[in-house]
Parts: sequence; structure tokens; C-alpha cells
Amino acid sequence: IYCLHDAMKFMTGVLKQPPGFQMDDISVSLEAIEQRLGFALEFLELSVRNVLSREYSKLRPECRPIAVSGLRRVAEFIDTYCSSHRWASPLPGSNGEFEIVSDPAALSINNFVYNVIAPVTAPIGHEVAEAPAGASLELASDGRVPGGFAIERLVDGSRRFRYVRGAPPDPEPAQADRFVRTFSGSIAEMLCATERIAPWFCTHWWGQPMLEFIDCVLAHARDYLLGDTALYWLFVFAGNLSAMQLERGAEVSAIEYPFFRAVKLAQGGLLPLDRDSHVTRRAWIAFETAIVVHLNKSFAVSTVHGGKGHTLALEPVPRDHQNRNRDAAAQQRLRQRKFPSERLVAMLDTRLEKANSGAAREVSFLRNCIEQILGGYDNGDRALHTIAAATLFGLGEVRAAATAALNKANQPYSLQGEVRHLVEARSDHNLGLWMCRSLRLQGEDASDDDATTLGKSLVQAVNLESISLDFHGSKVQDTGVKVLARALGTPVALKLVSLDFQMTKIGDSGVAAIGAGLGLAHHLVSVALDFSETKVGNAGLIALASSLAHVRTLTSVDFSFYGTQVADKGVLALGAFIMKSIGLERISLNLSGTRVGDEALDSVVAGLTDQHMLNAVVFRFAGTEIGDSGVASLGASLAFAHHLTSVELFFDATTIGDIGAVGVGNGLARAKRLTSVSLNFKDTQVGDAGAAALGLGLRKSAHLSKVALDFSGTKVGDAGVGALGVALGAAAHLNSISLDFTGTLVGDAGATVLGLGLEVADQLSFVSLTFNHGPQKAHLREKVLEVLAGFSGSPKHSPTALRAQVAEW
Repeated sequence: IYCLHDAMKFMTGVLKQPPGFQMDDISVSLEAIEQRLGFALEFLELSVRNVLSREYSKLRPECRPIAVSGLRRVAEFIDTYCSSHRWASPLPGSNGEFEIVSDPAALSINNFVYNVIAPVTAPIGHEVAEAPAGASLELASDGRVPGGFAIERLVDGSRRFRYVRGAPPDPEPAQADRFVRTFSGSIAEMLCATERIAPWFCTHWWGQPMLEFIDCVLAHARDYLLGDTALYWLFVFAGNLSAMQLERGAEVSAIEYPFFRAVKLAQGGLLPLDRDSHVTRRAWIAFETAIVVHLNKSFAVSTVHGGKGHTLALEPVPRDHQNRNRDAAAQQRLRQRKFPSERLVAMLDTRLEKANSGAAREVSFLRNCIEQILGGYDNGDRALHTIAAATLFGLGEVRAAATAALNKANQPYSLQGEVRHLVEARSDHNLGLWMCRSLRLQGEDASDDDATTLGKSLVQAVNLESISLDFHGSKVQDTGVKVLARALGTPVALKLVSLDFQMTKIGDSGVAAIGAGLGLAHHLVSVALDFSETKVGNAGLIALASSLAHVRTLTSVDFSFYGTQVADKGVLALGAFIMKSIGLERISLNLSGTRVGDEALDSVVAGLTDQHMLNAVVFRFAGTEIGDSGVASLGASLAFAHHLTSVELFFDATTIGDIGAVGVGNGLARAKRLTSVSLNFKDTQVGDAGAAALGLGLRKSAHLSKVALDFSGTKVGDAGVGALGVALGAAAHLNSISLDFTGTLVGDAGATVLGLGLEVADQLSFVSLTFNHGPQKAHLREKVLEVLAGFSGSPKHSPTALRAQVAEW
């Protein structure tokens, strides 16, 4: 009752007073500070109601995150009111006076906690009752009290101290608490009254400037494409600062600490680096970072440099995948180029035993934690140094200390970067890859000697599970490839392999060597090989297929021989391989620009009939010699894949016509689990009959949600387009359609019927239509817009549910 009464008085009275007045004497301005705390509650949108209903927190500390939107409000509050609110430092200076922090950029996390977070994390400030007789507390003349400053109040005959700066200190071990703590809570609870799980755990140093720290987190949220609702776990907002010992749990067990439980729940950990790398010399931060690494969580580093936040990670972040003109790895290298690597280098020198850890009892407790979880200081140091070295490698930093750290690693790590940097580390600092679990390297400028050196390094990578090497356009030849290929059989746990040799000088002997190496990888699950625009021919493909046929664990294969000398004889061997690999779930095959014909395609078809686990196929036969017979057989074989959900077929610039299209349509009609279909018949002989048959086949796919069809340059006219529209409109779950009729005979009638057919597809959310070039383009444009307006205005298609895009005219 007391809390509710005083809270009502505080919220209705204090919050009405203006926040902006100056104070010169801290000892006579505590009431003014109290009023500003009320304004802070209002500005930061902190809800007293979230915490008034209980005496102590009932939300588990590990389930009290803060959203990005909350961090933005904190930053705005500091920027706006730091100068006028004249926040004081927690400790007096040498002259006994408390320094006033007026520069928002200089306000540390500790300053903000002392002046704002600690006083407001009870519903009306820290209201603490005086302890029993014999342990009384006196309020100094200037309002000073243990842990900060307070105002004395008399409530129902009892003296109370209301903290306006700081918080009551935790009781010393084995001593009675001189405060009766009537309520305690956290900022996170005042923002949200329910438990939530944060995907990201974020450690922090109390001395880092608060705005710099928030900018680090916001940079991470930006690069990971996280919105304002994204959640982070930060102890400064999640912790109950007036009952820290209560929430920490038993001091004999580190796993009872809130941070440890928060890390276990999170998917990754973020380390915000201050500009002077102080965080790398703080024991608790080093320990928490080591825990993130120890638990195999994703790891990222962020810092502010040049007025902008930068993020560093071992893998490309979601933002790197947005640029369609550059692959994610290249975009990552470009983005991370401005990261000040020297700040992370300091972590290579971190020593947990010598790092700053605060009070003596903290040192003892921390030692026990490190022993209990990490197995001692040495293991903790190795974890820190390994993640620092691996992250620096991605920046192209090749240092003796970093290489030594990787060689001393006692748990698996991942490396991504450039081949030349690994070669340099191997040649100059004798880098070994004994504990490397994942290796992803770009080698566009690599030489044959570089491939040889890389191969020798991989012989030591006995724990490697995943390798991705991009030699696109490099000078690598068969000599270096053979050394590299022999090493692929060394890792006993190798599961994922991706090798890109397109536009290199690799030949049949190099491809055969790769096959022989992979044939020894008995746990191989996925293999992706790109030999596009090389001189590889039938001999290389035959040898590759023969070797991979011995690997019984494969579930995904992706082969590209675009523009090579491969012909029917080589593809026949590939078909035999597919037939033997009965556990395949995904097949991607690019034979565009080769001399492959129907005979070879028939062998692939024969292999597909036994693939009962297959759920995705991507076949590219553009510009080949295949015809209606082979395509029809391929379509029929799809019916045997009972788990098939995704189909992508490219037959552009071939001689196929309606017979082939009808065969594909018939096959798709029997693939009952299809959800996504993409078909390319550009510049073929397909006409109205083929388009109608395809529409009919797709109509029978009960789960179909996404369709992309390219009929540009074909003989399709109004009849085919109309039939296609009516059929697709009957697909109950269709929500995305992309159709291209550029260079066809489609006119007003076809466009109209297409629109009328699609009108009944009440699940549509995306439509992309590309129509004719030529004299009629303006007229057709208006006609299509009229049709689109017609069905987008239907009650079944709200403006928010349908985005109609006329892509090209």
C-alpha cells in the first residue's frame, strides 16, 4: 500500500516539473535530482506498473533482455540531458569533490548506472528501511549514505532513505545487512513485464562510454539486419543492481550466474571494443568472452571508428548477402576493411590471471569459475587467443602471435580469409591447422605454388569438417590441384566441400585427382564443384563420378561443367553415379553450353527414378543439344521423387517444343509435394499447347506457393497465356508469380484472360509480369495495368497483401 501510494504521488507530482535547471551545489540539490529521476522514468518509457506487483523480481535474470529501441531511447536521453542534468562521477576526486560529467561522449556506463539506472530501478527510487536497532545508519549533512546519496523520509514512523544517486551496497559476507530491502528490480523489467530470450549476449566494461557502447550494439544490429525489436542481454540493464548477490546465486558455482545462463540461451556473443582496448584487459569480460567461445556460440566484435560503428565476424553477416552484384565473402572483406584491427590485436596479450578483476573476493570467485568451466587459466587464455587470431585472419592480419595462438588451440576453430594470407602464415610462421574445423578461403589471385602450399597445410587439418575454396579466375593448374586433392582425403570428419575452379587452367587430370581425394572422405555429406569454362572433358568427369560413387553418405551434390568439353560419354558416367547414390536429397547440375544430348539426359533420368529422398533439383541445359525426347523423359522421372518440393529447370536456347513442355507438365502434375517451380524455356519452340500443359500440371500441385516461368522469345500467344492464367489461378496456395513473355505474340486478349485467371488466386502477395517490346508496348502497358488494378482492387487482394510489379516493357 505504501509503495502504491508513494508511487502515485511521485508520478503525478514530480513528473510534471521541468527537467532543465542548473545546480551548483550537490549537497542542497538532492530534491532536484529526485525530480529528474522522475523525468527519466517518463523519457525512457519505464513502467512502474511492471514491478509494483511484487516485492522482489520474479523474472529470471537471464530472461531480461533489452530491445534495440530501448537502447536508442537511452542514447537519445544521454545526448539530450547529460549537460543540463549534471550527472556526477560515482567517486570523489583527489580534492574530495564529485566531478560533474557534462559531455555526453564522456559519460561512462558506470556514470549512467550511478546517476540513472541504480536510482530508478525501484518503482519510486530505492526505498530502503532502516535496519534494526544497534545497526542504525546516519545520513550525512550532504546527503551521503553508503553507496551514494539519499534523501531521508519518515514513513509511518519509520526512517527511510530514498537513494537519488547510486544504490545500497551489497552486504559483506558473514555480516548482517544494514538495509531492509523492500523492493528491487531492473531496467529490463520496467520495459517489459514478461520473460524473453535474447538471441545475443553482450559483455561490457563499466568504464566504456555509454554512447560508444550503444553505437557498438547498434552497428551489430545493423549488419545482422536486426530491427528495433531485436533483443540483447546486457547485465547493466538485466541485473538487479540493489540485490546483485541475491541474483548471482551461490558463489561456489559459476553456472548459477545470470550471465552464464544468458550465454547458454543465446545463439551468439558480442564483444564491444572500446577505442583503447581496455575491455581486453578486464578479467570478467575476458572470462565471459571465453565462455562464448567455449560453448561454440557465434562470435562477433564491434567498435566505433571514424564516427561509425563496425562489425567483425568469422562468417559473412546477413548484410553481406544483400548485394546481388558481389558474393557475400567479397562483400564481407570490403565491409570489414575499415575495422581498426589493432584494437583486437590487444586480445592476443590477454592473460586471465593477470587481468583486472576488482575486489579480492572477486579474484577468488573468478578463479573458481575459470577452473570449473574452462579447466584453468591456460585453457581460458587459449580460447581467447584463438578467437582473436581467427578473427584477425579474416582481416588479413598475419602475425607471429596470432599464428602461435592457432597452433596452441585446444578446441576447434574456423578460419575465413584469403589463400595468400594462409600461405604467408604457413611460410613465415609455420601455421598448422590441427584444430581447424572450418576453412573458407578466396584465391582469385592464387598461383599453382599457392595451391601446393595450401595442400601441404591441409595434410595437418585432421579435424576439418568443412572446406570452401574459391579459385575462380586464378592461375591454379593441375600440378597444384593434385597436391591439394590428395590432402582432401586426410580429414577423417570432412563433411562439406565446395571448390570453385571456374575459368582456371585445370584439366582432366586435376579433376580426376579431386575425385580420388574426395573418394576417401567417407563421411562426406555435401559436395559442390564448379569447373565452368575450363578445358575439362569426358575423362575428368568419368573419373570424378567413378570415385564419388564410393561415398555412400552424400545427400547433396552440385556440379557445374558449363562451357566445358563434356559430352554424352561423360554424362553417362554421371548418371551411373546418381543411380548408385540413393540417399541424395538435392541435385544441382549445370551442363549449359556443352554438347550434351538426349542420350546423356536419359542416363540422368534413369538415376533419378531411384531417388526417393530427393526434395530439390536444379538442372541447367541451356544451349545444349537436348530435344523433346530427353526433356519429356526428365519430366516423367520427377514423378518418382515423392518428396520433391523444389524444381528448377533451364532449357533456354535449345530446340525443344511443345512435346517437351507437355512432358514436363505431366511430370509436375504427379509431384504432389511441390512448393516451388522455376522453368526457363527462353528462345525455344514452345507454343500455346506447351504453356497450357504446364499450367495444367502446376494446377494439380496442391502445395504450390511460388512459380517463375520464362517464355520470352517463344511462340506462346494469347491462347497459351490465357490457359496458363486460368490454371495458375486455381492453385490454392499460390502466393508468388513471375512470368516473362518478352518477344512473344501475347496481346490484349491474353493479358486480359491472364488477369482474370489470377484474380481468383486469393493468396497472391507478389506478381511480376514482363511483356512485349515493340510498337504495342505502350498500349500493352496500359492494358496490363488495367488488369492488375482490377484484381488488386478485389476484396481478396488488400493493398498490403499484393504488390503488383510490371517489371519491364
